[in-house]
Amino acid sequence: MSQKPTGDAPAVTTDWELKRQHILRCAAEVFLRRGYERGTTKEVAQLAGLSQPSIYHYVGSKADLLSALAEHAGRVLSDGLDEAIASTDEPVDRLKAIIRNFIMGQIENIGAWTLYWEEHHSIPAATALTMNTSKARFVHRIDDVVKQCQQCGALPDDTPSGILTEIMLGAIANIYRWYRNDGRYPDEQIVTGAYSLFGLTKVGTSDE
Repeated sequence: MSQKPTGDAPAVTTDWELKRQHILRCAAEVFLRRGYERGTTKEVAQLAGLSQPSIYHYVGSKADLLSALAEHAGRVLSDGLDEAIASTDEPVDRLKAIIRNFIMGQIENIGAWTLYWEEHHSIPAATALTMNTSKARFVHRIDDVVKQCQQCGALPDDTPSGILTEIMLGAIANIYRWYRNDGRYPDEQIVTGAYSLFGLTKVGTSDE
């Protein structure tokens, strides 16, 4: 496993984190292009412009690279959910904020997110267990917001909230399959398109 520097030197820690993030981006590129099984830490090091031992210093083994990428994807979504829920008490605006953050979290971390789904079977067991537990909490918290939207009439109440939640999250989670950073579908249009799909364009008090 990697060892993060300790002490009272913020600049050193920041440099370490930036280097680690760079390595993870390179690892995502290698694993997406070559597949996790065929991709190597040597290739990651070459792409990152570092020596192979540096990979072990900053992140760890090949399995640690995949775990770190999966954990990063999960952390982005969890942080986005926390931010959305804290942003407003109004159920519809809260759900719209959740949708926005979920979509943008994927788009801004498309490599890690794609790798998480394409190589989920290769994620180490301990990491997979933690991720599954976090995913269950993530879904449960969003389901609570969906229920609130049903209670205020913004979403149909003749369908179980769990079904609406799973359909909503399933549709958004698969954006990585067709999203391309080529300007064909501007990020904002994807967000507003999701609002329209789920009937949230004419309800709530915010355009966000």
